[in-house]
Amino acid sequence: MTNKLRAVFILFSFAIFGAGEIARADGPAMTYVKLRVPGSLYTEATGINNAGRIVGTYMDPSRVFRGFIYEGGAFTTIDYPGAAATFVFAVGPTGTITGSYLEPGSQYHSFVLDNGTFSSFDFPGFETDAQSINSSGQIVGIYDVTIGTPAHGYLKDGETYTPIDFPGASNTGPYGINDAGKISGSFTLPGSPAKHGFAMVNGEFIRLDFPGATETFVGGINNLDAVVGWATHPGGSHAFKRTGSSMRTHRVELLGTTSSRGRAVNDSGHIVGMYFSTECPAGCGFLAMPRSGPSTCEQNFRLEYANNTLTFRYTLSSSMPLTFSTWLNIKGIWYRIFLMSIPSLPSTTNYSLPLSATPALGKVTGLSMLTTPDGVTMCADMASVDTSAPAP
Repeated sequence: MTNKLRAVFILFSFAIFGAGEIARADGPAMTYVKLRVPGSLYTEATGINNAGRIVGTYMDPSRVFRGFIYEGGAFTTIDYPGAAATFVFAVGPTGTITGSYLEPGSQYHSFVLDNGTFSSFDFPGFETDAQSINSSGQIVGIYDVTIGTPAHGYLKDGETYTPIDFPGASNTGPYGINDAGKISGSFTLPGSPAKHGFAMVNGEFIRLDFPGATETFVGGINNLDAVVGWATHPGGSHAFKRTGSSMRTHRVELLGTTSSRGRAVNDSGHIVGMYFSTECPAGCGFLAMPRSGPSTCEQNFRLEYANNTLTFRYTLSSSMPLTFSTWLNIKGIWYRIFLMSIPSLPSTTNYSLPLSATPALGKVTGLSMLTTPDGVTMCADMASVDTSAPAP
């Protein structure tokens, strides 16, 4: 079956892919804004709400961690009263801010800042970080005994605390919650420091790993169920956004950027996080806002099955040459269908690859990936179809 698909693709490819102009754009078209608290040694943006208010944490020249709000082009510092350090992680829909602080005795506690008033809380008996808050006041975060001990997640709803642990994980960190109560985050498995992403919907866990990446971190989730984070590819670690089964890498276009990490996203698709560069070796924050313009790649990928024919359907465009590959999962095993280089596709290209005489195989899942020459998968889309009951 694999050889037949390859042969079909080669026949189609000569007719479909012609020479095109080569342009350069890193990920979907975005406008990037550098966020660095004046004089700071390190700045990380970790939260953004639909009003555009941005929050995060910075290290001042005295190497003290302090929180900040960025609004209207200006930074405002947040310090929990009497704390040795303050970390701000999220801002809710109504402007309520959550984070954690370190008391002089080296104990971490969570806090909420609402209309200028601080309040403190902890998962009973443990150190606690508050990572995200939704419009209902539900909070998710992390609790542990102390730094270096296994981390567990929690959901705080009023005064009720519910533990969150990804099955079989050694560490679990929820970093986002939307107004529908859907939770996003990351976990590690025993014996490995590599991070993996997850979503939690109605108490059920869904594992979220970026295809082809050796590590995936998932941060916040918006009300459209899009999540952001970062993934490590052969070409480095870069921010990404995942919406449904579509994943798009964002290589931050700021001077000298070497890697980036997405942390939160609002309903307008504005992303905040942190990037590293020669002028920001310890990290600077960024704001990414969608704009019109060419993208490294864009695609729509579908699978269809009818009359014993499995059809792969693609809509593609790209601003640079890429490596194009498609995989198929049959009964839990992934098969690579093809791998080839393609030129830039400045205009949208539609085509299909039919595979006749395909037997009923049950549910099959396809994966289409477009990868840059340095090994970063910029576009990855998945699609599934049930071949056990073909349409007449």
